[in-house]
Amino acid sequence: MLKSSRLFKQPYLYNSTAQVYVSYDDPRSYAFKGGYIHSMGLKGFAVWEAGGDFKDVLLDSIRESLSNIMSCRLASGVAMKKGADASHVQ
Repeated sequence: MLKSSRLFKQPYLYNSTAQVYVSYDDPRSYAFKGGYIHSMGLKGFAVWEAGGDFKDVLLDSIRESLSNIMSCRLASGVAMKKGADASHVQ
């Protein structure tokens, strides 16, 4: 049965018979992580392996979450350095 961690918004599967736990990321969990990166003032993120991220669905979701945060900051009057993009937002 597919479940999702309430704290981290990360999907996981658990088979109690085999006692196997599998967690993974999806676009929603990556977007959540993008918000966390921004809220903590972090400079970036690292991924172990993204070879299965066909068409950059996961990476795009984290970029979009940072871009949306930047759009809100710009709308509220917070300026962004010339030439910077949302992936470098502090």
